Amino acid sequence: MNSNSGKPIQVFVPATGLNYEGLFWGKKHNKPILCFHGWQDNSASFIPLGPLLASDYAVWSFDLSGHGKSAHIGVGASYNFLDWGLSILHLADALGIDKITTVSHSMGAALSGLMASMFPERFEKLCLIEALFPMGHDLYYYEKKATKLYQSRMKEWPVKEITSEDEAASLRRAAGDMSQANAKLIAQRNVKIHPRKKNCFTWAIDPRIKIPLGSLTYAQLDYHLERLNTPTLVIMGKNGAEFVKEQIENAKFKAKSNIQHTVLKGGHHVHMDEAEKTATCIKSFLEIT
Repeated sequence: MNSNSGKPIQVFVPATGLNYEGLFWGKKHNKPILCFHGWQDNSASFIPLGPLLASDYAVWSFDLSGHGKSAHIGVGASYNFLDWGLSILHLADALGIDKITTVSHSMGAALSGLMASMFPERFEKLCLIEALFPMGHDLYYYEKKATKLYQSRMKEWPVKEITSEDEAASLRRAAGDMSQANAKLIAQRNVKIHPRKKNCFTWAIDPRIKIPLGSLTYAQLDYHLERLNTPTLVIMGKNGAEFVKEQIENAKFKAKSNIQHTVLKGGHHVHMDEAEKTATCIKSFLEIT
């Protein structure tokens, strides 16, 4: 399987009873890179970056469960960071990848950092964009989150009507700092034909992802930072998320690994805003470490 142009190949990988879909760039015999996206995004967020890495690597970008075209979890279950994180390992197993090198963004980056601290033997290098770990929370976080989860399981989620992919892109753009063009890349993969109105779209993503369970308490965050010893590069947008800067400062004193970080012009989706500069940073890091 080869993708010699900038256009990705659609891929389908079953793992642990769920069907995962995604995109692939490059030649399958090259060294693999696994890419995981941010919350409410999908594998298409790597469309600007993937082709720039494909000459040297086999680039796999997956929709996490509940996102894009991948499967939704069962009725009565809840999305959580541990299961999403373990899916990184399960997908690597399904592809026959023993040592994981990941290029991941936001929630995907946080999941990768967390899994590397738990399973250091499985990770070779981390290229993390706009996150290092999940955000820290106080001891009351789970109590408050449990109430929302309980209420969400009893509600009937409405089937939203979306008139066009452009409207879906505008709705996605309103939730984060990105161009309309980049928002449309993500939105096109997050919508499907409305079940009752053929000239209308609705969200393909599972609405239950809006109430995930899994951020860490501050004590847990410190514990896992101390266990992180995988070579790590963190790429931040100049106008990106403030919590990432705080995590980097904290990691300098607690993480065992030498965490490199760089700041590029752009916002939270810097890998889409500045794909060429992001690719240059990633290639340099992967080649010299």
